[in-house]
Amino acid sequence: MEKVEAAAETRPTAQHVPGTQTCLPRLTLLLPPLLLLLLAGQQSLATRPLLVFLIDGFRYDYMDDLSALPGFRELASSGVKVDYMTPDFPVYLTPTTTH
Repeated sequence: MEKVEAAAETRPTAQHVPGTQTCLPRLTLLLPPLLLLLLAGQQSLATRPLLVFLIDGFRYDYMDDLSALPGFRELASSGVKVDYMTPDFPVYLTPTTTH
């Protein structure tokens, strides 16, 4: 009976098998790039293109009276319009004079 117990004690476990401890870190390093490759090959779910209009010099209250701007009225009714926006990089324009 002692020989059976001794054999059970010397049986290799997952901690003693060469290469098993480094398998998980390698897998975690390879998994994100593989997922990105799989996702990059899939088609986009968006069926309509996104158009963003940036209009310099357009006063904040011009959109309040859309009767004078029929093109903008159609865009606002079929798209998305924000009430307020803070630009990330505000533009500071200074007048230049030429002599």
